[in-house]
Amino acid sequence: MRPIRRRDFAELPPSLVAEVERRLGAVRGFEERWGGFSDGVLGVVALAGGERVFVKAVPADGGDADGYREEAAVSAALPPGVPAPRLLFTDERDGWLLICSELAPGRVPHEPWRPEELAAALDLLTVCARELTPAPVDGLPTVAARMKGRCELWQDPGAARLGAWERGHLARLAEVEREWEPLVTGGTMLHFDPRFDNILIDERGTARLVDWGRARSWATGRVRRCSPDRRTRRTCGSGASTPAAPPSPGSAPAGREGARRA
Repeated sequence: MRPIRRRDFAELPPSLVAEVERRLGAVRGFEERWGGFSDGVLGVVALAGGERVFVKAVPADGGDADGYREEAAVSAALPPGVPAPRLLFTDERDGWLLICSELAPGRVPHEPWRPEELAAALDLLTVCARELTPAPVDGLPTVAARMKGRCELWQDPGAARLGAWERGHLARLAEVEREWEPLVTGGTMLHFDPRFDNILIDERGTARLVDWGRARSWATGRVRRCSPDRRTRRTCGSGASTPAAPPSPGSAPAGREGARRA
């Protein structure tokens, strides 16, 4: 991920900093956190009472602002059973939008994933599938709309480089592809961006999901627990199994320690 020059918390409008202190108490420090793509403020605020909270802020008329507003609306509606940090408050003033939430404990998974971390992440997604059906937010964008134009490869592969398995199963892949849109339409809310750096695992092995700004509605009842079998990729919707492709050289980077943003 390319480095991004972010703003410091002290660069926020004084009125916004004052509002944070009015709600939470005096600010004693700020630690930037890596990850994400915004050039706004993103990190951990240390408070006079010893508490720490996570804040992120962007210009209110910038390209990231609408995504932050969507994230705030989704985070505010998350049921208590969803393993995610709770939204504390949002505020918009003097041209800036700020989101403040609990600080999620833990660190991102290693790369490549360790089996216990993968198991924790799958448990997390299983809980989310249960707790987010029906979706707690109305009017979410759909997975079908988000992926439109991205799921038509197999019907017309053109000059795409296909492996032996893909070539041998092209007709079946095209058939499944024609059915994908109605299969992903329904009433479950999906995080839709559970990258490794959006998952934090604490010392007890509990995983939490952060950054809910890309949540989408998904097909109710079509989430199935997938076995983390190293030899098999499972198609969760149909239960079909296909041999896993061998890893490409250099596809397993060294492990990364340290907590990431909430």
